[in-house]
Amino acid sequence: MNIFAHIIDGVVVNTIIADQWFIDLQDDDYTKSEDENGVTKNIEAEIGDIYDSIKDVFIKPKPFPSWILNEDSLWESPVPKPVHIEGHILVWDEENLSWIDIE
Repeated sequence: MNIFAHIIDGVVVNTIIADQWFIDLQDDDYTKSEDENGVTKNIEAEIGDIYDSIKDVFIKPKPFPSWILNEDSLWESPVPKPVHIEGHILVWDEENLSWIDIE
């Protein structure tokens, strides 16, 4: 069995675990969430993700307007996230384009 993403207009609308024979019986567009070795592609597909059929990867929705999609199809902030400090929580401040420590 594999994980498949049901894609409509390039967006994941559902995910299921099924055998290939079941998927072959479906009229809808399903894409395997794993490569041929059973390894998750760049990320595990979730509802709301975008499927890039050219790169054959899933992309999370853009978290903030300033973030940029990197070559691995993952979103990056324009300022690198500081090193994690135990007990501290960092959140992105889009207005100031910076990370804020909210402890």
